[in-house]
Amino acid sequence: MFDLFGIRRKRLEKQKQAEEKRLKKVQEEKERRKIREKVIKEYLDNYYKEKAKKELEKKKELEEKIKTTNTICPKCGSEDIINNIKQVKGELHGKGDIHGSSSSSLFTSSSYLSGSSKIDGELNTYPVNKCKKCGNEWEIKKIDKDDYDFPSVFDSWNCVAPGFLFRDVIEYIDLEFDPHDVKEKFNSLEEKQKDFCETTSQVLKFYRYYELPKYMIDYLLYTGYLDSHYHYDDLKDYEIFGDLTKESTTKYSYTIPPELWEIVKKVIDWKGTIENDPTH
Repeated sequence: MFDLFGIRRKRLEKQKQAEEKRLKKVQEEKERRKIREKVIKEYLDNYYKEKAKKELEKKKELEEKIKTTNTICPKCGSEDIINNIKQVKGELHGKGDIHGSSSSSLFTSSSYLSGSSKIDGELNTYPVNKCKKCGNEWEIKKIDKDDYDFPSVFDSWNCVAPGFLFRDVIEYIDLEFDPHDVKEKFNSLEEKQKDFCETTSQVLKFYRYYELPKYMIDYLLYTGYLDSHYHYDDLKDYEIFGDLTKESTTKYSYTIPPELWEIVKKVIDWKGTIENDPTH
């Protein structure tokens, strides 16, 4: 077909440029996601290594304390300690009903017996420490894994904190203020929001979210979203969450939008910086 004024050629060039622009944008997004996933995985790897190190140190500390507890009498200080079997622990339950009669004479004798009984339960003994010097007895201490196995602040199956964070953000967004309500203890929405943030940040300080890099807060908020079992329909009116509910979004790719980030910072009282954030 003859293209007298080059209109078709210009249209094709424009389409080609638009396609190249789209492909470039897709490639840039792929690269961004690759960098973010690498950085987040490295952070988590270091976090769990440090966590394991602290748990081992705590376990050794507890072992030393327990060793002292089990080898030195708390009453007289003697180290002449033996293990002794203490008393029975448990219960026995029973019931019964017996009926009987008997008679005899010079030439005959008879008897009758009828009844039922039941005994069940459990009896156990347990060892204790016993001081041979003064006779004092005390419980043998053992290490409980919960005493040194610290929950991870990133795993929703180990810790509910990511879900707390997500739901707190939702609650902040849903805050309302009615100036005509005499039961309303606050004087403005801003005052109500400030009080809410002061309260939640104190609770979340236990998990030290305030010192995490921003990309790990992104990761946490998405993890909390999954943990809270929200669906697209639940968040369709929350455009502030950006790409959170898109199928293409993952826990490594999600980035909290600027407007929402201002809220999250207040909710956790964030003290970090994004100056050296490789994903920013």
